Amino acid sequence: MPHWCLLLPRGWRNMKGRSLAEIAGFQWQSCNDAILNELEKISSKKWTTISHQELTSNTKATVTQLSNFIGNHIDEHFDEYISHELPLSSTTITAPKKDKWMRHKNEIEALLPGLQKTTDRINAL
Repeated sequence: MPHWCLLLPRGWRNMKGRSLAEIAGFQWQSCNDAILNELEKISSKKWTTISHQELTSNTKATVTQLSNFIGNHIDEHFDEYISHELPLSSTTITAPKKDKWMRHKNEIEALLPGLQKTTDRINAL
């Protein structure tokens, strides 16, 4: 990826010169805080949650659950699509692995205390 192609949250310019881990942590926190703030404004009956683990380990059941929640019918073509492994994101550089983050464990763990409030809000959903 020669150019940044992900969200640029408010304040992103202040991240100039920071490590990639710090930039990723800032982006993760900014995005999730924005989502959580907006969810607080609407009735919890109008939204639902799923985990990345649910989506990747049981894609068809999870997408069916989401489709039922929004009242959408899954047609034959879409049913076929979700019956197979999902394609990788266009921003994926290396294939996902459960322990891939361990290569950068120290950098990531150093950021966790600053991300805890957001993590707690997500876990409370």
